[in-house]
Amino acid sequence: MRHLLLLILFVQMSCSVAELRAPSQKERSFYEIGLDSLSEGKYTQAEEKFKELLNNFPTTRWLSSSYYHLGYALEMQQKYPEAAEKYNKVVEYYQGAQSKEAAEAQYRLSICLEAMGDDNKVVLALKQIQPSLKYLSKEIAETEWPARMAAAYARLGDQDEAKLYYAKADLGLKKIRSGTFLDTSRWLPKTFYSMGATPEGRLEFDSIENFEKFLLSFGNSQVWLLRAIETKVNPWDDMATKHLLNVYNKSFEFIDKIPPEEGGQDKMLALKKRQEVQKALATKLDSLINNLKAEQKNKKSNLAVFKELKPLEYRVDLLLQQRDVRDKDIRQVPKYRGKIRQ
Repeated sequence: MRHLLLLILFVQMSCSVAELRAPSQKERSFYEIGLDSLSEGKYTQAEEKFKELLNNFPTTRWLSSSYYHLGYALEMQQKYPEAAEKYNKVVEYYQGAQSKEAAEAQYRLSICLEAMGDDNKVVLALKQIQPSLKYLSKEIAETEWPARMAAAYARLGDQDEAKLYYAKADLGLKKIRSGTFLDTSRWLPKTFYSMGATPEGRLEFDSIENFEKFLLSFGNSQVWLLRAIETKVNPWDDMATKHLLNVYNKSFEFIDKIPPEEGGQDKMLALKKRQEVQKALATKLDSLINNLKAEQKNKKSNLAVFKELKPLEYRVDLLLQQRDVRDKDIRQVPKYRGKIRQ
């Protein structure tokens, strides 16, 4: 306990010393232009300014803040490994002392790790935040944090832990919605979107096994995206619609481009096995779409997302009802004879 108190005192003294030194005009200019660039969505310019600040003023009074904002600028450009490194510097700066900035950096770090595809590290990073959840917003602490824990566990194949954390996310959402401290029209759509969104980096599937694990986790995540759409509050409605369509289109693209196994086996047998795998995965994708439809609260609302999913459903139907590979002429394209969903 004594060592912890000394550590906290040391950090506070370090901050105080930095704050005693008045920043130069150039130092302040780098920092303020960087912040303005972030707020305007000019992430490349923000990256440049914060890097200039840290290179020219390595002991700047805004040291931890600059690393955090630089990490965010990099993250928004999908430079996840670099962003993770900067967020780590913020966490290391506080050396275990709890603070809002350290908690937020640790949370952003977990998002970068998720985009990089390392779910074991995602779980570890999210667990390390747990003692500091009080420094995060209630919607993150009560809903997004357990929802992302659940998704990571689902992708790792631990369905028991996934169910536990999905239940916590549901409970947290109900608890927040029953309160009166927030205008739900302001935070609820964003929270739904954040609970369901998948980093773009996770949509580059490197194996059938990982793809199947993703589908398993996305079955729960897509419901949150649907809830964001149902609020009809933009930009979250539009973002959730585009995200759902992107996930489904990339999923089908992965299935459609699965190559035949290479090796000494017969070519026809390789094609037959590929078709069997494709149909099995397409069946799972079709099931996800049907589950999403079943989750729609108002069946008469005619949400645009379901209309825009029609072309994909058509392609899934075509694949599922393809004639089995058995003819000697493997170049023959089978005609579609099944009934297409309207």
